Amino acid sequence: RVFAQSDPQEAVFNDVAPLLTSLLDGYNVCIMAYGQTGSGKTHTMLGGHASFDNNDWIDIELPHAQEDNYKIVKCFQIDLGMSGVTGSALRETRHINRSLSALADVLGALAENRTHVPYRNSKLTQMLQDSIGGDAKLLVFLCVSPMKRHLTESMQCLGFGSRARQIQRGAVKQR
Repeated sequence: RVFAQSDPQEAVFNDVAPLLTSLLDGYNVCIMAYGQTGSGKTHTMLGGHASFDNNDWIDIELPHAQEDNYKIVKCFQIDLGMSGVTGSALRETRHINRSLSALADVLGALAENRTHVPYRNSKLTQMLQDSIGGDAKLLVFLCVSPMKRHLTESMQCLGFGSRARQIQRGAVKQR
């Protein structure tokens, strides 16, 4: 589904609600917003008045549906990178881009049902392994800018989404 900038937050929530129900039922779930800086990832994930205070995830403890254990849920916000930066910001951008390249490699391996999935190639993919691999449910929001000057980044984002969409797995198992 495509959301417009004017769509209310409730419309996004209505599309995500079935995954949240799955989460409460004991399934591993990852909801990811992916796109370039300024494309609306934070607004998509949290609405117009929320802030992470410079953290990249929120941990939520939920009682597991089948046991008395607690499950940690991580809601990640991933930034495609920064453009027109220099110095330490440029070094940070290179690290971000390497992590995103590793994430694309993992999604490619999952889509092709390879026996080896390269989760260990970055800290990001190591951290996301339980959330995107195996029998987890994954939802990716692609956030693209309507501005012509962001066409290259938007096309990269859509390519990432195309790779993620190719992942086909069998029945998802409840945890």
